[in-house]
Amino acid sequence: MWLGLPDPLDTLKGEAEIDPETEALRSLLLGLELLTTKGAATSQRILDAISHPPDPVSGTRPNGPLAAAIGELVASSRPTAAQLSRALAPFVSRVLDGRKLVRKRTHDGWVWSVIRQDDSDRGSSGGSDDESCFER
Repeated sequence: MWLGLPDPLDTLKGEAEIDPETEALRSLLLGLELLTTKGAATSQRILDAISHPPDPVSGTRPNGPLAAAIGELVASSRPTAAQLSRALAPFVSRVLDGRKLVRKRTHDGWVWSVIRQDDSDRGSSGGSDDESCFER
């Protein structure tokens, strides 16, 4: 309730739940979190992980949800590492469902990872805590 009326933000919350970009980001964060359980991944490693053909028995693709998310976020059916990096850049530091996409520049290019973060830290600008997920 807001001033005796339904809260206008409730409408926005409902729209955010069905926003295709938000759903793609949610899948990306989950898939990338699974892929990078022991550190981080370059853009090329992410592309390699989603390029495997479907399993001949089950018909499922390894990293299928991650592949679908990247397909939604990158405007190319066969993205390059540079295209993937550009597509992911706007989502750096955005917190969704307690997960946050972080990146670090290395000699191999951008390295990506997902860290767990409280939604209350949404205003965080990043910093040294974001780099704790990267192997040294």
